[in-house]
Amino acid sequence: MADEIAFPWRAYYERGLVTRRQFVRLTALFGGAVAAGSILSEPQPAAGALAPAAKQALHELLAGALAREGVLLLGRSERIVRCRPLGLEHVAPHAYRRFR
Repeated sequence: MADEIAFPWRAYYERGLVTRRQFVRLTALFGGAVAAGSILSEPQPAAGALAPAAKQALHELLAGALAREGVLLLGRSERIVRCRPLGLEHVAPHAYRRFR
């Protein structure tokens, strides 16, 4: 289907890097934003296109997907300002480790 949106995390799901639940939640989160027209067609960081509440939900989902001591790497224009409440500590530029 020409109008179908291909989400980049589909490959992560197919390779077993995210669970089906995480895949469904990401698709629902971004699918709703696409339907509302809030994601622009030009390439840009995904989190930058989200409203603050959706961005917080995405950060919670990513932090929750990490194993203890797992590391989350973000793009150079992305950061998590309040990482401690998510159980993350800032360990390097654009890198966060889960501590709980």
